[in-house]
Amino acid sequence: MYIIVAYDVDAKRTEIFKKACQVYLTKVQNSVFEGELNEAQLMRLKSDLSGEVKENEKVRIWITSKILTRIRMGKYDQAEDKII
Repeated sequence: MYIIVAYDVDAKRTEIFKKACQVYLTKVQNSVFEGELNEAQLMRLKSDLSGEVKENEKVRIWITSKILTRIRMGKYDQAEDKII
C-alpha cells in the first residue's frame, strides 16, 4: 500500500519524527514522507509515531491501495522518481 505521512510537531522535536519516518519512507518535503509499505511496516511506523506524539502535535497518515498520480510543480529532486 502507498503511504503519505505529514506531521506538525514542536520544532525541537521534528528530528524524532523524521528519523522514525525515514526508516520506512522517503522525505519529499519538510515534515512530509511517502512510500510503499506492507501491513507490518505500517503497524510498526504507527506504533513508533504514536508513542512520540504529545498534546497539540499532529501526525496524519494517508493510505491508498489505488494508483496514485502525482503532479509536480516547481523544482524537485530526481530521486523522487524512484518513489512511484
